[in-house]
Amino acid sequence: MTRRSIALLTAALLIIGIMAPAASAVPPDKWTEQWVDHWYIGECDGFSMLTEDNMDVTIAFFYSKDGSVDRVHFHWAIDGIVYNSTDPSKMLNTSAHYTALTDEDFGVWTTSGLFYRVKLPQGVVLMEAGRAEVDMSSGEPVFNWWVGNNQYYEEDFADICEALS
Repeated sequence: MTRRSIALLTAALLIIGIMAPAASAVPPDKWTEQWVDHWYIGECDGFSMLTEDNMDVTIAFFYSKDGSVDRVHFHWAIDGIVYNSTDPSKMLNTSAHYTALTDEDFGVWTTSGLFYRVKLPQGVVLMEAGRAEVDMSSGEPVFNWWVGNNQYYEEDFADICEALS
């Protein structure tokens, strides 16, 4: 056998060894839930910022070989509006796309992605993005890494309040 043949055979055996356990695992259960949600963002001078969001959440349960739940994935796709509570005609479009997953072995809830964004032609007026991990038993943060503008987390509402005034 040549070196190339040995390398190709080794690679093929490695791929088979890696793929075989995955192929024998229990397939995931997957479905999508949809609903409309309303929530409060914060206060501006003289009005509250409220939302109406169309939630589209794909949920997948992944199982170990013995059939027990190993992890759960949620993919959130949200489109909606944020509006002025005293003049609902003053509104802005919103969007979000992020993934959340639970790891049953480690007891951690991890979210990552674009949690919320309100954008105008001249730029973003509210954004929350990054990665966060939370201990599922205590609810305490394990790790937070916020990227870009994080006006919601920092309660920096000046730009969005101006846009909704």
